[in-house]
Order: sequence, then structure tokens, then C-alpha cells
Amino acid sequence: MNALIVPSQGADFVPGQYKKPSPNDDQLLIKVVSVGVNPVDWLMQSYGLFISEYPIVLGCDVAGVVESIGKSVTRFKVGDNVFAYTGLGRPGRGTFAEFCVSQEKQTWHRPDTLTPQEAATFPVGLLTAALGIYDKLSVELLPKTYSGEPFLVWGGASGVGLFAIQLAKLSGFHVLAVASEKNFDLLRSFGASEVFDYRDNTVVEKIKSAAGGKLRHALDCASPESTQKCASILASDGPAYLAFTTPGFSADSAPSHVKATMVDLGVAPESPSGAQFLERLHEVFHPYISSGQLKPLPIWQFPDGWQGIIDGLKASKEKRVSGQKVVVNVV
Repeated sequence: MNALIVPSQGADFVPGQYKKPSPNDDQLLIKVVSVGVNPVDWLMQSYGLFISEYPIVLGCDVAGVVESIGKSVTRFKVGDNVFAYTGLGRPGRGTFAEFCVSQEKQTWHRPDTLTPQEAATFPVGLLTAALGIYDKLSVELLPKTYSGEPFLVWGGASGVGLFAIQLAKLSGFHVLAVASEKNFDLLRSFGASEVFDYRDNTVVEKIKSAAGGKLRHALDCASPESTQKCASILASDGPAYLAFTTPGFSADSAPSHVKATMVDLGVAPESPSGAQFLERLHEVFHPYISSGQLKPLPIWQFPDGWQGIIDGLKASKEKRVSGQKVVVNVV
């Protein structure tokens, strides 16, 4: 099959031929229509993260059509429209190809209300945000709701941040979100109650004032420096929880009352408990996606094909993506 291939660690992405995968008993073979581009894609290409063998096809957000199914699959049939997070660095799972495989229990039916491009904005961002909120921050999973307690999302215009805002809002929190001023209206449209400019030298003090000393949950999607700022804002009169998505922050440096944990979607499926939690998230979120209560991200549509993916990866690496998800059509 045709695919976009990384021949070796640090090598450029190149179009070429790659073995067409076959689904295991509990997998689907998906004919790829649209893919989402994520920072983890170029980080893997550059540093070899999660990759055990080369050449490899990367990409982990996909929307497409079921081509075939394993003998144990019961929820899907050939021809179904689906979308999925396929995993990192495993042969056959890469979405920058004509075909890829995904696990049945970690795949969603695509509702008619979503285009393939919109569906491709969901998997990585939504699941990462959900792992941060419902696994690392001791927040009970939907439909449990809270009563307006403050919840901080730093890096609110990132893909993870925009889904975190939506989830925290659905869970009943008063959402405080940090981003650049140009994205304030976007953050409000996704459910942020109050917005703050990360460039403001007094942003920490403003968030503390808005939270009234009651902030016990924070998710940072930006940098080790902002993770440290989040830690300093959390309430000091009891347990507090901090989750972060970017490496470089030492959890041991957080105040003693703060439980700080990194969110890593890449390793979550590797343990039975992690895989089961992801499966549970798929069950819980599907009705929210189908009803529009969880909405797709704004799309930065790149031209179709391999060059579009390469250009989208370059834009991500150069940090030109803000308030949007890079999406490319493969077919």
C-alpha cells in the first residue's frame, strides 16, 4: 500500500510502499479518509519515541471506513464510518497510509453529523484531556457533575486544552482558561467561564483572585514553566491535583499538598488497567459526541495527500498551530 514512511530515526518522512496490515481478531482494518496531525508525530520522527522498528508509518488520529474486521469483532461491520486513536509506533497502526488497524473497543462509530475531517480532530486531544481530568485529577467520570468549583486549563487553545475545557464544563466546573488574547472568544465558545492572557505578567495573581483560593484541579497543556505556575496557584489548605502533558516538570518539585502527574496517552494502552480505562472513555463519550455536546476542533485543512501531511507536521513543529487542528485527507 502507499504510505508516508520514516525509514530510520530522525530521517525525513518519505512517500513509499509499506506492507498492508491485517486485523487481528479484535481489530478493524480501516480505509483511511482523513488524518489529524499531532505534535507527537514529529517528536516520534525526530527522537524515535515509542518506535521499536523501522521503517515505520506514523500518525495516530484517523477517520475512515471499515475495510475488514477480525473474527471477534461484533460492534462494527464492513462499510461502517469510524474514527479512532490507533496507538503510537506500532507497525500497522500508523494512519499516514492508505490503510491502518485499530482496536475494536477503542474505535468510535462516526455519526452522520460529523464529517470525516471533523471526526479526525477528536481522538488524541479528547482522550489525552480525559486521561488528565478523570484519571490523574481524581475527578469522577461523567455523568457525575460538580457544583461550580474552579478548574484551571493552561494552554486552552491547544487541541488537548480545548477538549479539556469542554469536559470540565460538562462536569460542572467553573472553567478558568489561559491562552493568548487572540483566542479568548474561541475559549469562551468552548465553555471557558473566565479567560486569561499567558503573556500578562500578573496572570498568576489574577487567576488566584478569580479562584478565590479554592482551586484544587489544574491541567497544564503548555510547558514546564506553566506547569510550575499552575502548581503555585492551587489551593494550599488541603489536597490539590495537577496534571501536565509536556515533559520537563519534576513532580517532586510541586508543593507537598499537590499531587502532580504527567499525562501520557502513549503508554496508557500498554497496561490492562489503562486499556480498560480508554475503553470506558469510548463508551462514555460516544453519546456526547453524537449529540454535539462534545464538538470538534476548528480545522486547519491542508492540501490532500502526503505533502499536505508533511506541511502540516512542519507547521506543528514550528508552533504555528493555535486554536486549530491540522487535518489532511489521504484519499
